[in-house]
Amino acid sequence: METLDSLKKVLNTSKSLKQVVSTMKALSAANIKKYEKIVKILYAYRSNIEMGIQAIMLYGKDLELSNINYIKNTGNNKNLVIVLGSNQGLCGRFNDKIKNFVVDDLDKNEDNQIIIIGERLLNLMETTGLNIIKSVYLPNSIENSSNTIYEILQIIDEKIAKKEINNVFLYYTLSDDTVNGTPTKIRLIPIDKKLLEKAKDNVWPTNNIPYWQIKDKVLLSDLLKQYIFVILNNALANSITSEQRNRLITLQNAETNINELIRNKNLEYNQKRQSTITNELLDVVAGYQVSKKKKQ
Repeated sequence: METLDSLKKVLNTSKSLKQVVSTMKALSAANIKKYEKIVKILYAYRSNIEMGIQAIMLYGKDLELSNINYIKNTGNNKNLVIVLGSNQGLCGRFNDKIKNFVVDDLDKNEDNQIIIIGERLLNLMETTGLNIIKSVYLPNSIENSSNTIYEILQIIDEKIAKKEINNVFLYYTLSDDTVNGTPTKIRLIPIDKKLLEKAKDNVWPTNNIPYWQIKDKVLLSDLLKQYIFVILNNALANSITSEQRNRLITLQNAETNINELIRNKNLEYNQKRQSTITNELLDVVAGYQVSKKKKQ
């Protein structure tokens, strides 16, 4: 049976824990806003890249798209699969959902080489028996995200140059109107030629004809690399936003449970304290009555 001291200790611990949870909630909410802003900035940057691609498609000369990097098809079924997860806990079933989505979607008959981003997800994916060739640490800040993306792009370029892969697929959690986000799959490479050809149907927005001095093929390859960079960065920002939303929900539930525990322990403490005071008063009265009888 708990004593007053033990109840007081539980109450103090619970209140301290509540402060920690409240701080973590504030950080998660701030991170959500920060990464949502990044998604908007990346959208604007992607629009500029698409204008550059449109300019080449409209005014470039003798472009053979089949020979352009990130478009050409080597004809094999070797895939590089990139999966975004998380490094930290307290995010519910965030990693479980993306893991189950990947396992259910992948064709077991194809040669799939998998890169995992996020240590927590790596621990789950290692139990699936899939061919995990590399794990990459998920950046813990906006400033470090570019380094992670360029590391992935370097791996992609090396494998394409060696003709070890033909397709690159990206799995991540899209931050949308749903509570926990939506597991999503996109094909990064090869880029669909139809998307580039559609750029010719759009009217150039100004009367100034764009001009460049380097070769059309080189410029288009560079723009497509930046296009893939933006898609990867956007997926990373969406994944982290969704992770933070899951963490916020988990922390809100934890805060509710802590508040309930504090209420129950407060009630129990007050009842215990009142009972102790009553017993002490009864002992005083009983002692007084005994003393009075002895005097009589």
